[in-house]
Amino acid sequence: MKKKKEVDDVSSFSKKYKKKVARNKNSKFTAKICVEQHRFFRRVWIFMVLCLAGMLSLFSVFGMIDMLAMNREEQSVNVCIDDKANISKLLFDSKVITEPEFFDTYLTIFNKRKNIICGTFRIKTNLDYSAIVNYLGQNSNRLDSDIVEVTIPEGKNILEIAQILDKNGVCKKDAFLDYCKKGDFSNFSTIISLKNYSKLVYKPEGYLFPDTYKLYKNLEPKYIVRKLVNNYKNKISEESDYGNSQSIAEEAKTKNIDLQDIISIASLIQAEAANEKDMYNVSSVIHNRLSIHNGKITKSESGLEKLCIDATVWYPYRSKEKIPKDLANDFESPYDTYKNNGLPIGAICNPGLKAINAALRPNRTNYYYYCHSKDGKAYYARTLKEHNLNLKKAGLA
Repeated sequence: MKKKKEVDDVSSFSKKYKKKVARNKNSKFTAKICVEQHRFFRRVWIFMVLCLAGMLSLFSVFGMIDMLAMNREEQSVNVCIDDKANISKLLFDSKVITEPEFFDTYLTIFNKRKNIICGTFRIKTNLDYSAIVNYLGQNSNRLDSDIVEVTIPEGKNILEIAQILDKNGVCKKDAFLDYCKKGDFSNFSTIISLKNYSKLVYKPEGYLFPDTYKLYKNLEPKYIVRKLVNNYKNKISEESDYGNSQSIAEEAKTKNIDLQDIISIASLIQAEAANEKDMYNVSSVIHNRLSIHNGKITKSESGLEKLCIDATVWYPYRSKEKIPKDLANDFESPYDTYKNNGLPIGAICNPGLKAINAALRPNRTNYYYYCHSKDGKAYYARTLKEHNLNLKKAGLA
C-alpha cells in the first residue's frame, strides 16, 4: 500500500508540474506578445510625434518667414474688408500674406483682430504682420471711395441720426443706438460728466452737433460720436457770431449758467420753436418758468413750476404713434416735463447754434405760455386766461 501511495503521489505531482510548466509557457508566450505589441505601438507613437513635430516645425518656419515678410515682393493692392472674421482669407487672396492659418493664429494669440477696422485699403504686400495690423487699424489709411458726405439737420434726436447714418452706409442703426445707450464713454469728458448720466436714455443726446460731415462707410459708432462731439466742443469754444466777443462756453460761465442746462434748454427750443425769431420768446417762457421752479420769482397761478413742453412727453420718440407696440401700454418718459418739475434729465434732441444762442440770450418778457398754429404762427401769453384765448385763435381748442 505504501508503494502504491508513493506512486500515486509521484503521478499527482507530475500532473501538477506539467500543468505549471504549460502555464508558464503560455505566460511567457503572452508576455512575449505583449512586449512585441508595446514595441509596435511605441514605434507608431514615436513616428506620429515626429511627424507632428515636423509639421509644426514646417508650419512655424513658413509662418515665421511670412510673419516677417521675408519672401514677399513689394506691390500695392486694394483690399476690401467687410468681415473681420474672414480677414486672413481676404489678405491671402490679395497676396498680402502667404500663410493665412498662421496669420489667423497670430491674430488670436495676440488678440489683434479687434484692432482691424472694416473698409477699403491700398496696402503694400511686403509688410510684416504687426505693420499689416497697424495699417488696417487706421481710418486715415482708407481710400477716398469709402468716404460719404452726411448732413445731420438741426433738432434731430439720436433715433433719427441713427437712421441717417444707416441710410448712408456709415453705421448700422442698431449698433449706433446700442453704443449711445450702453457704450463706454469714459474717454468723453463732455458726456461722462453729465449730471444725470446714469439715467439718460441715450448718453450723447444734445452733444452730437448738427452739421455736414465727411464720414467713412462701415465706421464704428465710437468714432462717429467722437467726431460729432468734438465739433460741438469746437463750436461752443469759438468766438460768437451773435454780437459778443465771448464764446458760448465763456458767456455761460460769465452769466453763472450751467452749460449743461443751456444745452437742455436749447434742445427744448429747437424742438418747439417755429423759426429763429420765435426761439427767443420760447426761450423766455422756459427761463421764466424755471425762475419760478428755482424760487427766484413767485406767481399766484399754480403749475408754472412745470415746463409742460409737449416734445418731452414721448421722448426718445417723437410721438405716441412712434412708440414700439410692445412698450406703448406702459410707456412713461423720464423726460416728461408735465410730470416732473424743472428741466428734463437731459437734452431731447441735438440743437444747433441758433437754438443754443437763444437759450443763452432769451428775450426779456413776462410770458409764461406759448402755442403755435398749424401754419407755424406763434402766440404768447402772460396768464392762463390769455393762453386759453390764444389756443382758440390758433385753432387748437
